[in-house]
Amino acid sequence: MRLIEELSDFHRLQASKGYREAAALVLARLRERGISAELRSYPAEYGKRVLTQKTFEEWNCEGAWCRLSYPEDRLIADASVDVLSIFQKSYPCRFEDEELDVVLMDRGNDERAYEGLDIKGKLLFVRDDFNAYLDWAVRKRGAVGFISDYVVENEGARTRDDQQNVRKYTTYWWTEEEASRPFGFVMTPEEGEQLAALCLETAAARTRDPELPAYPRVRCRIDAEFKKGSFENATAFLPGEKQEEIWLLAHLCHPKPSANDNLSGVAAATEALGILKDLIARGELPPLKRGIRLWLVPEFTGTFALLDEMKDVSHAKACLNLDMVGGKQELGYGPLTLSGVPDSLPSIAGAMASILFRELRREVPAFTDEYAVPLFNGVECGFVAGSDNFILSDPSIGIPAPMLSQWPDKFYHTGGDKPGMISSPLLLRVAAFAAAYAYSLANLSLDNAEKIASELLSRLFLRLREFEDDADLTEERRDRLAARCADACKDSIAMLPICFDGEERRDCEILTERTRRMAERIGALRETHSVDRKPACGESFIPVRTYRGPVNSADDFADTQKKKELIKYYRKHFAWRLKDAAFAELLTQYATDGKRNAEEIADTVALNCAHADVEAIAAYLDLLVELGLCRRKDC
Repeated sequence: MRLIEELSDFHRLQASKGYREAAALVLARLRERGISAELRSYPAEYGKRVLTQKTFEEWNCEGAWCRLSYPEDRLIADASVDVLSIFQKSYPCRFEDEELDVVLMDRGNDERAYEGLDIKGKLLFVRDDFNAYLDWAVRKRGAVGFISDYVVENEGARTRDDQQNVRKYTTYWWTEEEASRPFGFVMTPEEGEQLAALCLETAAARTRDPELPAYPRVRCRIDAEFKKGSFENATAFLPGEKQEEIWLLAHLCHPKPSANDNLSGVAAATEALGILKDLIARGELPPLKRGIRLWLVPEFTGTFALLDEMKDVSHAKACLNLDMVGGKQELGYGPLTLSGVPDSLPSIAGAMASILFRELRREVPAFTDEYAVPLFNGVECGFVAGSDNFILSDPSIGIPAPMLSQWPDKFYHTGGDKPGMISSPLLLRVAAFAAAYAYSLANLSLDNAEKIASELLSRLFLRLREFEDDADLTEERRDRLAARCADACKDSIAMLPICFDGEERRDCEILTERTRRMAERIGALRETHSVDRKPACGESFIPVRTYRGPVNSADDFADTQKKKELIKYYRKHFAWRLKDAAFAELLTQYATDGKRNAEEIADTVALNCAHADVEAIAAYLDLLVELGLCRRKDC
């Protein structure tokens, strides 16, 4: 808790002075506990990529303010009081001696609704996502920036009404020099209501007297700098007997204060490493067979960078991604959620995490000593691509990474995410889980191997039951999915012996062979059907990936107008046929192993994302080929 309080004082944007200062503090705390720790630096500049992600320049802001000058005189943004009162990565501006009109954009974000409206040189007051205005209003029609009071609402968890006095973390994400050089200011919803009323009053007054200004006016200034700089990963290490490693990963980035997101994960992972070091030093735990490494990174960027630098990560056998894990559940924060790993990456890590998570939930007796229940709200789910786990769990990287997180997060990406929102009892449980996960995989025992094998069989049986209950599946599709599940289970079981040496390995091979035969029998419970069918769209070729690490957005690879049009065509005609297009597209990349055709890939996607449309998957694969991200291999 003390570490969270200390770190929340730093403005920890990716590639910034504040981030480096926060990283230095964490490294100092780790070294105080006798743990080897270091900072790794990477270039932050335009025109480069780390794997599939574009990099950006360093940005630092020394001060910023915005003051209403007409029809009232009052301060509406001051970065020295609240760093979230400006758009992060705003370009510098000097309008302290010049007034800017503020135009209320209250007709939606479609350009056609503002035909004939002069917005050149004006600030736009937007109440929804500013990105919808950026291209046409700023780049095309010359608006200089934004004022925003936008709130992201989550049904049943977060509304505009309960966010009245906090500002949303709002940022540009430039990956190249921006010719229009926009800036922006952020208001609380309560302040935004006042400004909206003022905009309407000013317009009404202008109607009565044409000599009056048509819009409210402001003066403003932002002292900010973009430059070629650096972004950093902090890493710490407990060595083991082997060169293999188990990783813990959390995000150190985000603006001040950002306590649950992401300092709760940082604090829990750091404490987990520290207590393991102490227990081993005191002889209460045997020495490590595999090393345990902690990574504290800027979200996504740091993970892409370290993987790009390493090239070969075969020594990293598993990871635990700790994201938002400490919010007080009595204040509306969601359950502690354990997310699994995708079926495209066979692993024992997900099963190990499930076993430990159930053990964590056995806290107090429930009615009798035979049953135990948790004193916190927690749930397990399948693979969710919500954090750096989506990078690590890509088979082209091959580091299975279960994730602990919370959703909904009451004050996610707002100024309300303060240390007072953190639950120390929940943080304690997460640190305990992280330590248990890392140590159990670092020093895997035959007893735990047997538990993992049993867990894999139980999962297979339950998943086959799910297919039986899915009325939307044809018999043929049901059989194919059942076969995929059985194969994934057997592949995961096959991972167990490689964790052992000598006699233990022989014993584990006996265990896994017995378990594999049981998996085959469970998989054979379904009677297979031979069905004649016509080849589905895209079955005539096998796509082969030409890149390492997942593509987060196809737009990042649209370097010609033709490619941009192809992306638009795919999204208009095919993406809507996928229940969750972004997730299905990611799983499609995972399943593209150079062996499967489009239909086989769609079946693999369906294991984690229901009702994967084969033609839509095939169209996405065609798009990847056109973008140069895949090549065709004949069947």
